[in-house]
Amino acid sequence: MNGASIAVQIMHRPAEALKRAVDHPRSWWMPALLIVASMALLIGVSAPQQVALANEQAGQMLERITRNMSAEQAEMIRQRSQSMTVPRYWVTAGGVGLILAALGWLLRGGLVHLLSALFGGVSEWKGTLCVSVWSMFPGFVRNVVQALYVGINGTLIEHQGFAGLVATGDSIENSRDVIYTLLSNVDPFSLWHLVLFAIGISVAIKVSRAKGAFLAVVIWLFLLGVKLLPLALANVFGVGALG
Repeated sequence: MNGASIAVQIMHRPAEALKRAVDHPRSWWMPALLIVASMALLIGVSAPQQVALANEQAGQMLERITRNMSAEQAEMIRQRSQSMTVPRYWVTAGGVGLILAALGWLLRGGLVHLLSALFGGVSEWKGTLCVSVWSMFPGFVRNVVQALYVGINGTLIEHQGFAGLVATGDSIENSRDVIYTLLSNVDPFSLWHLVLFAIGISVAIKVSRAKGAFLAVVIWLFLLGVKLLPLALANVFGVGALG
């Protein structure tokens, strides 16, 4: 089975594994399946803690919003607010997670395919898409590690990635901080993804490792910028500012 053997080989011989992925582009289903399954595992293990955290943060936000309102207005807003539940969390986290994962795979593959000619490469869509999905294999490992952490300790990881370096004691303020959000997307698994992505690009479009690495970093930074843009705009225009 090509997918299973590539999954084993990618851990210790990534270049050979990704060359095989290009030769067997239909193997993309294996990393996709692993990522989706690990995502479901993480959601299932962490759902109670995530629901409790979401409701706590929603309560804090309501208090800030209604701070300067009349009692009648504040009560009306509280009655309209809905608490997060485990089923709702499953639908929200699972649905959003699947959409973002699929978009991430398609955007990576599409950008590599479109930009390959600028770097002197030759691209076939099936191969670029396949290695783009395989490059996300570290996401599967991250999900499993985090699920084990939550399952063993019974608590969520307080700060993702390197976000703890700039974190404050206010989770709402943290969620508005662009630097905090940026660092939450940087961890050993994202760096591992970059390495795999660079190798995958070089073998898929037949360019040097240096060009593959440059293109991988450019695409990663672009996609990270897209992710951070709504938060940056909200901060610039004061959207959601609380008195």
